[in-house]
Amino acid sequence: MEPAIGQRLVGDMRAPSKKPEHSKTDLQVREQIIHALYLKLKSERETREALLDASQAGSGPEVLEAIASDPIPVIDDLGQEETVRALVDRFVMKSDMQSVDDNGTGR
Repeated sequence: MEPAIGQRLVGDMRAPSKKPEHSKTDLQVREQIIHALYLKLKSERETREALLDASQAGSGPEVLEAIASDPIPVIDDLGQEETVRALVDRFVMKSDMQSVDDNGTGR
């Protein structure tokens, strides 16, 4: 009898392989990073559109400067900038650990 995908035969018992767990965790981390970066890109696009609209409406330089120098992009509003950094660091660390597990050398 052949082992199922994601399992290996150990004696007469089937033991689940640990690799899919790492892949699932890595995928979740990647999705979170992608989502946070999407929010940042969306914020930058909204700022660009606001600048264009204000410029076309004849707004004064003070208004344009205020829009352009908005110190709080949406990713900071959501308190996620540090979260993104932590997620990236965690992903890199997990990738390094997985590499060591796979070939015993790291990277």
